[in-house]
Amino acid sequence: MADASPLLDEPTSHRPAIPVPDDIQQLLEDPSEWADLLVILHERADLHVARLIFLEILRETGRDDQVWAQLWETDFVAQVVDIVLDGYFCGYSKEDLTSSKAQDDAVMRHIEWLLEVLLKCVHRLTHEPSNPLPEHALRVIEWFEEDFTPLWERLWAIRTPFLDSVVACEASPDPRKTTFHGSLIQTMYFMDIMLEKAGKTTNHSTNSCMPHIMFLIWVLNEDKDNRDKALLAVTTLIHPDENYSKFYSEVATGTTSREKINAAILRDFKDETLVDRPLYSVIVTNFFLKPERGLRTPIETSSQRRIVWASLAAMRRQWCTGHSDIVYHGDIYVMLSAFLKITKIELDLLPYISEAQVHALLAHIGKCLVPFMEGEDSHSGPGHLTGLIAWCGRQLRRYRNADPVEAKLLAMRRLTHELWRESVEDIDKRRLVRAWPAWRHTVILWRALGAAVPLSADQDDQGAAAFAPLERCGWRGCLCSVHAPAHRLRVCKGCWLAAYCGARCQASAWAQGGHRHVCARRG
Repeated sequence: MADASPLLDEPTSHRPAIPVPDDIQQLLEDPSEWADLLVILHERADLHVARLIFLEILRETGRDDQVWAQLWETDFVAQVVDIVLDGYFCGYSKEDLTSSKAQDDAVMRHIEWLLEVLLKCVHRLTHEPSNPLPEHALRVIEWFEEDFTPLWERLWAIRTPFLDSVVACEASPDPRKTTFHGSLIQTMYFMDIMLEKAGKTTNHSTNSCMPHIMFLIWVLNEDKDNRDKALLAVTTLIHPDENYSKFYSEVATGTTSREKINAAILRDFKDETLVDRPLYSVIVTNFFLKPERGLRTPIETSSQRRIVWASLAAMRRQWCTGHSDIVYHGDIYVMLSAFLKITKIELDLLPYISEAQVHALLAHIGKCLVPFMEGEDSHSGPGHLTGLIAWCGRQLRRYRNADPVEAKLLAMRRLTHELWRESVEDIDKRRLVRAWPAWRHTVILWRALGAAVPLSADQDDQGAAAFAPLERCGWRGCLCSVHAPAHRLRVCKGCWLAAYCGARCQASAWAQGGHRHVCARRG
């Protein structure tokens, strides 16, 4: 067993070593003996017996609160912490954990059991009913506060196989890695709750490796819930620290390839359920992971272009299906506009941006501008938004003398002009510039934008498109406005004047006669 389990030879406890009794069950029935038994098993690397006691601990502590009183009195939790931090990690050396021995099933199980027992202890402390906390709970909290920080540093240093599995891939996920990630996330949250109950501050910074580990979990984990929690932890943990760029530079070079990180960003942007705070966390991450000058490659530039388009789609999704609190929309919009401004400069995307994409972006601005001006954080937006509006205006002027365009662009131009006109009227009606003087220059640019929309003489409001983005289906018999008021519609490619849930609704509208009389693709 010793060969398969390379624990350190030297005991880590100050308790005298005692032989393992013949009747293990006798000790298992007495929680006051568990602390001593843990030390014995750890010193002897008896993983089979360790498994028995771990399972017994998890079973007994889950059904009897009296057991915890005995565990606190015998410093059981202190022994668990000592064992987890023994050697480099859980009694193993760094060389053992970074070699092929770490793939041994018994070794991995041993570490998982230890962490599960530790998580059980932390979870119990967070639900301690006494207020103020009893002395034994405060003593345990001091152990965690002083001695447990190295856990994150050591995990970050070894990473594989505990965080970044060498055998997992997209087609064959590693369930053990996913479970391990979930345990680390729970441990982090429970420790913060525990310290907060004790009246201690939990001010993490980029000097700690906890956010680094959470970032790696977000990149690699197959479970969406784990990913959302991990990335939220990253943006929360490093918030007090001003050096975002330094942190993201460290994780971009110290975790995995940049393309793998870009793939994670693209994965989340394409997730149609990702809105509000989780989406904001992804956009913040994307902004601070922007490529540095001189370090771009053609492949990375292509990847960043895909991220740009996906981020625009995510913003549209946020507006249509996100939380009703406008602060979410505003925060996401500020970070997205800042990202687009920097991306435009560093990636030189101008040749790749079509007029249709500019109109899509302007539709977002037209929808968000007034609510964002009235938001709680209204003073943070004008800087980025002003530059974005000016840039859109320059792009539109490029298309004023373009060749005749198809019906799709004509409809988009009409829609853009209509949204622009409505927002300007709303700003004037509510006298928002007087209420928020910081927005004066932004509104001036927005007013001037109407003249830049390349409408022809025969394009007036009477010929405007009959639908607005993501409104109800064009077939009057469809009940989507009741069952799914915000969802993706498909525009008719014949006239670009109507949109439907799908081919079935379009065929129904055609059969009833209304659509076929206006569509250019008759018959």
